[in-house]
Amino acid sequence: MKSITIISVNKNNFNGLLSTLNSLNTNSKSRNLRHLIIDGQSNDLEISFNDLKKQYVFDFISENDNGIYEAMNKGIRLSNDDRVLFLNSGDSVIDHNKFENFININSEYDFVYSNVVKINEDNSELICRFPKVLSLDYMICFGLPHQATIINKLLFKKIGLYNETYKIISDWVFFMEALFYHNATYKHVDEDVIYFDGSGISNQKKYLRTIIKEQVHYISLRFPQKLVLYKTDSPYVKKYFRQIPRWKRYFLKFIFQNFNHI
Repeated sequence: MKSITIISVNKNNFNGLLSTLNSLNTNSKSRNLRHLIIDGQSNDLEISFNDLKKQYVFDFISENDNGIYEAMNKGIRLSNDDRVLFLNSGDSVIDHNKFENFININSEYDFVYSNVVKINEDNSELICRFPKVLSLDYMICFGLPHQATIINKLLFKKIGLYNETYKIISDWVFFMEALFYHNATYKHVDEDVIYFDGSGISNQKKYLRTIIKEQVHYISLRFPQKLVLYKTDSPYVKKYFRQIPRWKRYFLKFIFQNFNHI
């Protein structure tokens, strides 16, 4: 059975971190699991990490960084296990048995991913299901759930670590490179395994312009023929628009117009 490091990136989200710690403490009894917290020198800690270690089992570092992907790359370098899973502060495990089955899948796949339940800012829940087959068009429009995708660490040796020049989408870029330039293998576990904290940076409207700008930049470099998917007459974009709030639809259309991809 391959070992796994659960990497939790945290900065100034103490309550979210407690939720993640409680979840792992309750749901995971695996001997092949290490929990590693990469903290950006948070200033909201109500209890020190050393005191938290009296209640929970984890390793940690706490120091300044230049963003979430530098923190994630630190976690990858510090992991001595075969696989990693990024369960960041605020994300949590839903069910003990499903989680154990998920992390203990003994396979040679590069990715193993499950479904997630998104917890919105109003505490409503949205089940996000993912397909068994990951097409290029699907990945451009939707992507994989980073907090519910176990990654074989050998991929980072083949591809490199997360590209820190991207501030928000580097995990999506990594998946795109792995799947369509390195023929990564994958397996979908059709279970709702992880609660996904929907208040994270990639779900905040103030960062939406940056997200779209970074995505269009990447696609124009690596898959320029697929820029058509950013036109509003694309069936994929129409499908995406139907699943997001009205304010985001209007904002996306505004961004697409600015980039002349409409």
